[in-house]
Amino acid sequence: MMPPQSAIAAAAGLFMATAVLPGAPTLALPLVEAAALLALAGLRFRHAATAAVLAIIGALALSNPTAPLAAAGGIAAAIYLLSVHAIGQPPGVVPVTPAALGGALGFGAAALLAAIVPGRHVWWPVIAPVTVVILYLLTVRPLRRH
Repeated sequence: MMPPQSAIAAAAGLFMATAVLPGAPTLALPLVEAAALLALAGLRFRHAATAAVLAIIGALALSNPTAPLAAAGGIAAAIYLLSVHAIGQPPGVVPVTPAALGGALGFGAAALLAAIVPGRHVWWPVIAPVTVVILYLLTVRPLRRH
């Protein structure tokens, strides 16, 4: 039987890999296959987990997925990496905390909003970096110690 952290990591890794499939051309399929295999190998070897996420980024660059699928794949990649790096830790270690999940969902929603809203305004490139910094600061605020 697989430990819960490994099961969460495996499910998130395979979801990350399959989220790219609906828009993937034949050129991107080897990267998707490699990502799925690396995601499973990442359960044992942590460096393979990073390679799996990089393979999915390459597959996304070569394909034309819908914005919701790309955002879901990105959120799954964040959960996958958090879960993989918690495998083998003591039982009290919780890899996916509310703050981490909130950050992943918040940045995923921001990316989805940026992809859906048409960008006809010339000032958007100025606002986007400021928005990212503000979202980052709101995400790490609960982790800050006084």
